Amino acid sequence: MKEFSIDDISLTVTCDVTLRLAELEKKLEQRGYTLGYEPISGNNATLRQLLDQAILNHWAARYGEIGDICMALLVESKMGKIQTKKVPRAATGPDLKKIFIGSRGSYGKILEATFRISPLPEKQKMVRIVLKQKQHKKPFLLKVLESGLRPAEIQEKGLRFSFNLHGPSSIVHAEEATLKKIVKNMGARLGS
Repeated sequence: MKEFSIDDISLTVTCDVTLRLAELEKKLEQRGYTLGYEPISGNNATLRQLLDQAILNHWAARYGEIGDICMALLVESKMGKIQTKKVPRAATGPDLKKIFIGSRGSYGKILEATFRISPLPEKQKMVRIVLKQKQHKKPFLLKVLESGLRPAEIQEKGLRFSFNLHGPSSIVHAEEATLKKIVKNMGARLGS
């Protein structure tokens, strides 16, 4: 069994980075949590591979990138073991995690990581929108940004947009209503 511990108070998980992301998510889901990390490369990679390569997150708009989710690291370098602390960014000087995340192991081998976790979303909903004309894209996206929406993911294909909404039912319902209002005001339509 690979090392794995959840801190329910701090909402963090500390684990051995040889653990595969899919395994970690399964363990977190059993406890009612998620990492909120859906890498563009799929979830079969180990945590070390994801940290070493700083793979982008589909759900970054809601949860952040791997460097945002990662709170602390234990790294073995040529100078010995380095343990970064779980403190707010820049609270104690430079963020040493940034040296190691995305470095592909150049500065040391990541052994263990502590990640911020989130409660599993009570509700998930995909809202699809179709714009009428290409020139409506920019004003539409500006309206979405101005509205304060925080979808987990936005996908765009031509004039079609898909918004993946996560959160408590009341928040998802409110975000969906906001999107519908923007759609109505822009003369767009809901897709299927």
